[in-house]
Amino acid sequence: MTTYLTTAEVAELKGCSLRYVQQLVHQGKLEHTEKEDATNNRIEYLVPLTALSEKLQLKWEEQQRRKLGLEPSVKASLKKSEKELNDDFNSRQITLSDLSYEQRDEIAFWSGLIQEWLAERERNGAKYGKCKVDEMFIGAQKLRYPDLNISADILYRKYKAYKNGDLEALIDHRGGHNKGKTSIPKRAWDYFLYIYLQENQRTVSRCYTKTLEYMREYYPEECADIPSERTFRRQAEKIPFCETALMRRGKKYFDDHCMPYVDRIYDDLHANDIWVADNYTCDFTSKGENGKLHRLYLTMFMDAFSGMAVG
Repeated sequence: MTTYLTTAEVAELKGCSLRYVQQLVHQGKLEHTEKEDATNNRIEYLVPLTALSEKLQLKWEEQQRRKLGLEPSVKASLKKSEKELNDDFNSRQITLSDLSYEQRDEIAFWSGLIQEWLAERERNGAKYGKCKVDEMFIGAQKLRYPDLNISADILYRKYKAYKNGDLEALIDHRGGHNKGKTSIPKRAWDYFLYIYLQENQRTVSRCYTKTLEYMREYYPEECADIPSERTFRRQAEKIPFCETALMRRGKKYFDDHCMPYVDRIYDDLHANDIWVADNYTCDFTSKGENGKLHRLYLTMFMDAFSGMAVG
């Protein structure tokens, strides 16, 4: 898609007079095409963007990004080797000059909508909660634009593209953005572990739901990358048993099931050769004669050979 500029736009871009640009066109020093202006029966000269220097092309790109409210792109040095230029060509993202006017209008629409949404979050987030603000904003846009395909996932995905300057994602409506994804964003996984590895033993489903709520509240731009609950469940199953035993079931369970122990050999053992003692803290208290509360302890001695309680 070739982008054309009027001579006036070229003059503004170059920082020179319109007459100077017109002279370059008339002298054949500037590539151009002619277009008949039906309103005043005059010939209009259009200059392809690619006819300008790379520096001016980059300047035009940044101007358009500012008009659309996008973040400025980071450009490398203009002097590159042939291999570097080939690598850039094969891996580069699309630029505004690659897009049609309709596609630029779509980018401008989503940029404006995202800025409205962020302003609404800032204004009412503390009052209603940001997730609730998102729901109200999406509902309002469905009434405002009945034909608009919008949901929380789409909004978060567009926001991520907006922040990253990914123009292609701002106009991509193919869907299935995270189908088959298995990787979990680090921030989401860290929060999931924080609430999963607690002694209240929340289920994976509950932790997944709370993780989504947390990410939507504080990091909506990463929500588009969060995979399904099944992925979180598979990752949770890979957590070492000793870690889940200690964090979800407590130190007693961890000591009983994970700490090293020694098997006792009973072949040469007799009754009363070895007594084993253990101490247990009761879950209730008693009150003494002076009214003071006491935590009760039970200490038991057991014969190792017979298993009988001896004291």
